[in-house]
Amino acid sequence: MSTINKLPKELLYKILNNINSVSELAQIRLVCKRWDQHAEKIMFSKQITITSNPQALVLYGHLFKKTSHGKLVRHIHFHPSFQDKSIWLMSALLRIVFTVDILELTGVEKQDDVFNVILTAANESETKLLFLPHQPDAFTVAYSDALITFRHTLTSITIRLNRNTPDDTFWNFVDRLDEFKSLEVFDFSVSILVFRDLERILKGCTHLRSLSLDPYITADLINSNELNTWMRANVEKVRTLVHLTVVDECYGDLLEYLMFKYPNIKKLDINAERSRFKFDNSTAFKSNMDRVLKAIKGAPEKKIDFIISYSQLYIDIYRYFSSSDYTIIFKKVIGDNNLLFGVDGDI
Repeated sequence: MSTINKLPKELLYKILNNINSVSELAQIRLVCKRWDQHAEKIMFSKQITITSNPQALVLYGHLFKKTSHGKLVRHIHFHPSFQDKSIWLMSALLRIVFTVDILELTGVEKQDDVFNVILTAANESETKLLFLPHQPDAFTVAYSDALITFRHTLTSITIRLNRNTPDDTFWNFVDRLDEFKSLEVFDFSVSILVFRDLERILKGCTHLRSLSLDPYITADLINSNELNTWMRANVEKVRTLVHLTVVDECYGDLLEYLMFKYPNIKKLDINAERSRFKFDNSTAFKSNMDRVLKAIKGAPEKKIDFIISYSQLYIDIYRYFSSSDYTIIFKKVIGDNNLLFGVDGDI
């Protein structure tokens, strides 16, 4: 027997587990009978990406003959090139791999049929799913039901309504977010009218560690005194959050609210590249930026990207940052009338 075949099975398992390529593990299975069983188990525990009908049929055939191997699957990803015309095959696969041990299902988009299959499969097992794929630009009853089904185990949720106005399905789901006790990562984009709607969304998320939000707030800017009065009476603080990302908005009232609600933020990223963050004059710009910089001062690590238009006195704005020991960096021209800048330094 060769030296490598004398390896203890625990050591062999560790070596094979460091191989991330499913195709390489499949080849290793052919080397010798002793390796076959170990490599097979590890192969199915890696991310399995389905890109075509033939590939899906091969996997389905194997799992159909060896149903116990369905329990080995931890993460299955459906590539967009596969999904559109293969809902029946996707459904068949999900019914086999949806066991108590599956942790991640990714790549599924837009199709309520898939989420209905997920619900059916979930009802037939005690699945402890950690991640569920999201629906872009929509929030349907089927998707809401799927999220609620896994409310005890999901650690991450993404909701991308973008500029679409949320309906009763969304708000009914929001009012159950307090049941998602394992939720640590929340990423959402939604159009809302006032701050109390934003607080309604975030109120139940009491264990978050990372939050990324793109809130399209249609109400006018609120002055600091009015906002502080409202926050002290209505906002519940969450001290677990350490990483906050704000997309498309860089308004003083929003940052005052977020920094009040999440007092222990360690890293803050404000990416307003697509922002409506444009003011008619540099005075209005600086007044808003004064509020932003004051609000985020306590975050140890922070970065701001923002847009100003050619019509603004951008030289005046440049001097505003420079005079306060900030480093302002020109990044690129956006469209015909806008400049993207970044601010670094002790802000």
